[in-house]
Amino acid sequence: MNDRKLAFKGTHDEIGEQVGLLYKRWHHSYSFMPPLAERYYSKQLEIYEEFYPEYLIFLSGLSKGLGLNKDKIFKFNLTIFLSLAEKIAANQCSVFAVHNQGKVLVGRNYDWLESSEKNSKFISYKFTDRSSFNLDGISDMGTWKPGVLVDSSQFVLLLDDAWNEKGLYIGLNGGPGKKTGVGISNPHIIQLITEQCETVEQALPILERIPVPNSKIFILADKNGNLAVVEKSIEKGTRIRTSKQLVIATNHFINPDLASENSHLFQETPFHSSFARYNYLEANLAKLNGRLTFEQIGSLLDKPPILQNWRGIDKGGVLTLWTLSLNLTGNKYKIKFAPLDHNSVEINQI
Repeated sequence: MNDRKLAFKGTHDEIGEQVGLLYKRWHHSYSFMPPLAERYYSKQLEIYEEFYPEYLIFLSGLSKGLGLNKDKIFKFNLTIFLSLAEKIAANQCSVFAVHNQGKVLVGRNYDWLESSEKNSKFISYKFTDRSSFNLDGISDMGTWKPGVLVDSSQFVLLLDDAWNEKGLYIGLNGGPGKKTGVGISNPHIIQLITEQCETVEQALPILERIPVPNSKIFILADKNGNLAVVEKSIEKGTRIRTSKQLVIATNHFINPDLASENSHLFQETPFHSSFARYNYLEANLAKLNGRLTFEQIGSLLDKPPILQNWRGIDKGGVLTLWTLSLNLTGNKYKIKFAPLDHNSVEINQI
């Protein structure tokens, strides 16, 4: 048994109940109510009913699995991330998608808190009623406390990378900006898109309209070679760039309309690495000149400045938690969890 893997199968309600039973074993208590719940719950419920009603069905199942009041579960899960959005520093993360030699490849380093290094997981969802596409994804388990090793009572299954049976990938990067709002939790957007969309073309109108609680960057690719980056700023709106060859995203906005928001990066981290990581990928992918192979992705991502190692609270406590190599054309993937640890774990479909 691989403790980095979780798999769920059923309808949204049945999967919700399975997750609820898992949370119960993990001693989830739901002993408090998020501070912004009373103020924003009605609006949040309205947004989810419009954009992601399947998640509300999942929450009904979750409440059954936990044996807790449905209204409490709804109110908690639709608002908890609003208060966190005000406190969490942007995760770092680097990702690219390239269409070359007839293959669509994705390379990704996910950088987040040290507390997730041993706990991040590969998650598979299979929907037996065919209401949604089957998907695989990776979760940092929702840990959000710098310098603290959290236990399973605080784990939450939130996807940060996902790809579905139709060959569509979407990943999430932190973006600059201090302003917060109401909207769909960003990891929920990852799951929503892979559940509902077959192509980048289908996903982009949803991503353009959907409200988010804080500024983020999404990168997308499909097996047909359509690539895109969606930059969402709470302050200045959404900008999209597309390509048939290459897209890169780190943690700063590329669109000139949003460039002034990049100043926020330096308020927290005077020597923020986002620009160095972007330029590293841009230069090395240009050097390969359209000849990147699936096997080369890992070696491109396993060194600084792409590989992040700020271990220890005094250094920020941010590490590369996993490296993902993905071939959407051939339905192949390789995930290396905890690449900085001598006990790193690999999960492959090659």
